[in-house]
Amino acid sequence: TRRASSRGSLSHQGGTRSLLLDDEAAAVGGTRGLTTADFSAGINWDNWRFEAFLQNAFDERGELGRSTFCATAFCAPYARTYPIQPQMFGIKVGYDF
Repeated sequence: TRRASSRGSLSHQGGTRSLLLDDEAAAVGGTRGLTTADFSAGINWDNWRFEAFLQNAFDERGELGRSTFCATAFCAPYARTYPIQPQMFGIKVGYDF
């Protein structure tokens, strides 16, 4: 028995701010919005599963958030940035027992 499948998804995140107080958020700054796309295609063949995937297809470089490791008054210039995962692709293989 063979069965093929394909998937696609589009994800959007608007601009964010990680800190609750307005003055702290202004000191660290917010992130800009970003949109990513993921795709996959696969086939099930008897007990075998094969899937090729592509995540962050257009290699969007964005930030999920920012924060500081100490008080904003001291550490705002050294805010930590949490980037999204860069483009990634691969193949998954599985077997059902």
